[in-house]
Amino acid sequence: MRFKGTLTQRGQRCLGRGFLPTFQRFSKTVVMILGPEEVHLVSHGGLAGESDGPAVCVVRLGSPLVFEKGPICESKHGMNLIAFEFDLKLFERVLHGASSNEAEGLEMKLSMRRVPNADNQA
Repeated sequence: MRFKGTLTQRGQRCLGRGFLPTFQRFSKTVVMILGPEEVHLVSHGGLAGESDGPAVCVVRLGSPLVFEKGPICESKHGMNLIAFEFDLKLFERVLHGASSNEAEGLEMKLSMRRVPNADNQA
């Protein structure tokens, strides 16, 4: 699995001002699913103070809106889709830091690494 893409200024504004505040009402983490054509953000959890059960919040964005021309997204499994979970507060701090420093974009790189199992090392 491999992903490399540059988050554009428009993508930073769209995520930082448009969607992250909404997602923070539901959960502390979000799953981002990256594909060659689309970016999906999925959050699950109930609103604070409500006990109606879990709610699911899904956002589907076109990849060109969020990333500069065609991010490289390669995976041997799952139709070239890559999913990972991230903390919203940390991501918000990164976006805020980038906007305060007037960054033109944020480069994201993901790769799969094998982590040795702690049970087998003992």
